[in-house]
Amino acid sequence: DHSKHDHSKHENKSTKLELVDGITIAKIQTSAECDKCKKTLEKAINRLDGIKSSNLDVESRVLTVKFKSDDISLEKIKSVINKTGYDADETKADPKAYDRLPDCCK
Repeated sequence: DHSKHDHSKHENKSTKLELVDGITIAKIQTSAECDKCKKTLEKAINRLDGIKSSNLDVESRVLTVKFKSDDISLEKIKSVINKTGYDADETKADPKAYDRLPDCCK
């Protein structure tokens, strides 16, 4: 009986990770939804050490981040997304940061 172990609820929330040539590629579901969000979020992530690139697909709201896991952790990346005012998979946006977002991004 596997009904006690329903992982489907958790599965959608965990970040999809892939390793290519020593670079970790994370696909993080965010709450960002316009071009202004895209610029804000990518700028915040690209400033971090260890980040190779970040790209938000506005339609799916998925932020693809390429990074060196020796230099930065996925938790740190998600934390920066939250501090910028957006959800990152299962972690919620910082309410104060969310309040500072332009109206079009809420």
